[in-house]
Amino acid sequence: MLGTLPHRTRFLSTDEIDLTARGLTEEARAKGAKSILVGGAAMIAYGSPRQTTDVDFVATRPIRRGVPIAPTRGVVIGRSFVENGVTVDWLVRSSTDDYARLHAESIRTATWHPDLGYSIVRADYLLALKLIADRPTDREDIIWLLRQPTLINRGMTWRMLRRILGMFAAQRFDYFANVADWRTSTGRAGEDP
Repeated sequence: MLGTLPHRTRFLSTDEIDLTARGLTEEARAKGAKSILVGGAAMIAYGSPRQTTDVDFVATRPIRRGVPIAPTRGVVIGRSFVENGVTVDWLVRSSTDDYARLHAESIRTATWHPDLGYSIVRADYLLALKLIADRPTDREDIIWLLRQPTLINRGMTWRMLRRILGMFAAQRFDYFANVADWRTSTGRAGEDP
């Protein structure tokens, strides 16, 4: 049975994100799972001004029981639970899922941050995950990532998207790159051409 956790209305501080991510990474390691920080918390780690009310992980296996997350794109074995008052979405892809390869590569290529005690998804793979989620916030996150001069190597990212997600994803990336460039050249932060 699918359920929901109480919706958090307060944005998380970076300290809450760090404490939650560090603790769950330690728990995952103890249980033989690999996990990486994704979603809004990863965007914040890359310097985005956006805020978040939860902490999202992509992982190799579940570590806790929780409220099942309804699959919206593909087959997700996901659980939501609360850790120290913070809602956590723990996402594991089925091996038969269309996006299993993206998740596996996201985990394999993530950057370990010993000073933080957890891994963060690489910016190009974060962009790919945002591309498949395709909510309004995800689209704005993609454009923000593309507007940062040192985060995304556009050629390498285009090739990765083409290889893992197909030509449609690469063409969608081109669209977002054009919007990001237009916003940068015109100084229009939240408009599309």
